[in-house]
Amino acid sequence: MERPWITPEAVRNYTQSDKVKARSDEQLSFDIARAERYVIFHTHNKFNTAEYESTLPSDVTMAVTLLAESYAKQV
Repeated sequence: MERPWITPEAVRNYTQSDKVKARSDEQLSFDIARAERYVIFHTHNKFNTAEYESTLPSDVTMAVTLLAESYAKQV
């Protein structure tokens, strides 16, 4: 699947943190990229095979959303 796997809007819709909601799309895009790299590194899977062409497992998108939110809160 082509990256990014989630959008800044998805992170904003998930979070309850005003700090995360106030971040720009560009800032959240960096947080999402960091989260995706973390998932790729720790799973040893780039999710770029035909199996993931149309969609990713919900556990992967959930992990990326949670990590991106966490990264956004750290700043």
